Amino acid sequence: MKPFRMTSSILICALLLMGTWVTAFSKKGFAETTDVSTKTITDGEQTINLSNSFSLHINNQSQGANYQFSQSGKTVDEETLSLARVEVVQEWTAGNSEYVLVEEREDGSGAYLNFRLFQISDTSIKEIFHSDKLYPKASVSVEGDTIKVTYPVYGNNQPRSEPTAIQADEYQLDQDKLSYITTESAVDPAKPARLMRAKAFYQNPSWNEISDYLTQKAIEHNIPPEIVKAIAWQESGWRQFTTSGDPVIGFDGRGLGMMQITLSQSVLDSQPGLENQLKYDWKANVDYGLNILDEKWGYGGKANLTPTINDNDKKNIVNWYFAIMAYNGFSKVNDPNLSPYTPYQDLIYAHMKNYGLLDVPEVAKSDLNVYYVSGSSRMYFNNKMNYTINSVINTKYLFKTGQQLQVTTSNVNLRSDHEVTAPVLKTLNSGDQVTVTGAPVNPNDPLNQFTFYPVKTADGTVGYIASSYLSDQIDHSVTTPIPTPEQESTSGDNSAVDSGADKGTVNNEKTSFFTDFKSGDQGYNEVAALAKKGIIKGHANGTFGPKEALTRLQAAFIFVEALNLPTPAVQSTGFKDVKASVENANIIAAVKKAGIFSGDDKGNFNANQTLTRGQMAKVLCEAYHLQHKSSYSSPFADAKSSSFKDYIETLYANGITNGVTRTTFGVNQAMSRVNFSVFVYRVLEKKGLL
Repeated sequence: MKPFRMTSSILICALLLMGTWVTAFSKKGFAETTDVSTKTITDGEQTINLSNSFSLHINNQSQGANYQFSQSGKTVDEETLSLARVEVVQEWTAGNSEYVLVEEREDGSGAYLNFRLFQISDTSIKEIFHSDKLYPKASVSVEGDTIKVTYPVYGNNQPRSEPTAIQADEYQLDQDKLSYITTESAVDPAKPARLMRAKAFYQNPSWNEISDYLTQKAIEHNIPPEIVKAIAWQESGWRQFTTSGDPVIGFDGRGLGMMQITLSQSVLDSQPGLENQLKYDWKANVDYGLNILDEKWGYGGKANLTPTINDNDKKNIVNWYFAIMAYNGFSKVNDPNLSPYTPYQDLIYAHMKNYGLLDVPEVAKSDLNVYYVSGSSRMYFNNKMNYTINSVINTKYLFKTGQQLQVTTSNVNLRSDHEVTAPVLKTLNSGDQVTVTGAPVNPNDPLNQFTFYPVKTADGTVGYIASSYLSDQIDHSVTTPIPTPEQESTSGDNSAVDSGADKGTVNNEKTSFFTDFKSGDQGYNEVAALAKKGIIKGHANGTFGPKEALTRLQAAFIFVEALNLPTPAVQSTGFKDVKASVENANIIAAVKKAGIFSGDDKGNFNANQTLTRGQMAKVLCEAYHLQHKSSYSSPFADAKSSSFKDYIETLYANGITNGVTRTTFGVNQAMSRVNFSVFVYRVLEKKGLL
């Protein structure tokens, strides 16, 4: 039996060895790799010795970097980066080759990354891959023959500190070729470590305190506060800390605090205490962010940096297009003629329009003169270094007590206090003149990023008016009288809403937005205000169809526009009757994710079904977070036993609906396109979002 045992043992060992060899060989057919050596690159010069007498010399400077591969002192490959730096170098050996992965991180809060992969043999070095995709705040890992890039995904209206998802792109290495394989869901690799480092519970200051400080520091830097508030909103939603008390930190630890300050680890390490200060001191974070923005403004007119606009006056918000872009970075992601995403600067201008009530013109896409150099994803502007935009929109935060100002828009509310919920004293028309009676006061709401001025009108009425509707450019030929406030209507839902509004007023020079709908028609002012803001659109033939029944899909489109919901491609809509491959699947998925539409009891969306008035009440309350209270009631008999009772009572209590009669809501009646528009307008006005 002993010989048998020995033979068996030998056989078992042989089989085990064979199995190990087969496993190693069959793993994607690539040779086993050595451990990966990862080096974080500091500012200044640094040399990494490689195999076969090769070396990598890196020089990171404030506005760019250069790195060279050399063999025995002779340069064999060289790369130059503008407004970017070499952040990390990873090296490993597989088979007869050494591989070097160089991570290039672009300047700006976007922290866009691309990477190059080099292969070193006994006598040569060659670049075998350069990522054409730019990854925001990404991290790169190497495992065997797989290279994984993990990165956040953002919606258009999503703060950069709060990605909507985390994804990972996987690439497979096969000797001298790197190929994209798949994209998978992932997690933020730095999140657990960040949370463990938090030592105390921190709370955000009030919205009013944040708004006041952003205003104060912006004025000190001679930067329009409208821009600073919009950037802080885009970066963090005006938050330094999460609801759990942790510092707001972007993906993989990149982007700190309210202004999402994005510095290399070597910079943070070289200034002890800076990282914690940016995490825990929100005022220091804002100060640092404004220093960066001021630096970006200083790029204007300098070769290889940015052009200027008009006379380069800092007070004119129109002139800030390129500095705003630079805050996030000159990546091609921000090229409006190339990127499938909304460029950063466009998001900031949209915030100024939606929350600051300023419609500021941008550099036209057709006028933007951009070029790229080989091997770089960075925009260059040297072909045209000054742009002309025939508009002056100076900041509205510098008016002084005693100054005469003119109202720029009709139907502007003069309120009793500095909040959009304050009672309206009267409405003012375009051309009316007022006198500033005191310092401006910011509203306590991050969605209202303008300020209020206390003013006195020509007839002696004293109140507050939104700064966005005031100008110091007086046109003395305008003699529009100050109207008395319109009496509030008490009739049913088919009556027009109060024409006075701090936001969304109609351009009266335009007689009609649609061929079948004109000024004076019921609901026209509300529809025109929403159309002007791009929230609603008519049919392709130019009509609106005001009396047509509204479908559930059409309502979904309106909510996506009104709420700026992100609409990326999806793998599932959340509804059984809407496949991810069909047209408008991303629209339907967006309203599902936002909790606006839940579908029927079978899990179907029913895109082409008419939206009823009862359903309308529900989706409006869900979309704008209108909460029911036990004290609410309504006079509508048909709502008492309806499943929509609470939603209807909520709309009634908030002055959104009066019913089709005084005692009937019309729960099951079809919702017309014009009436739905009026309801949306009323909610937006109530929330101060027009």
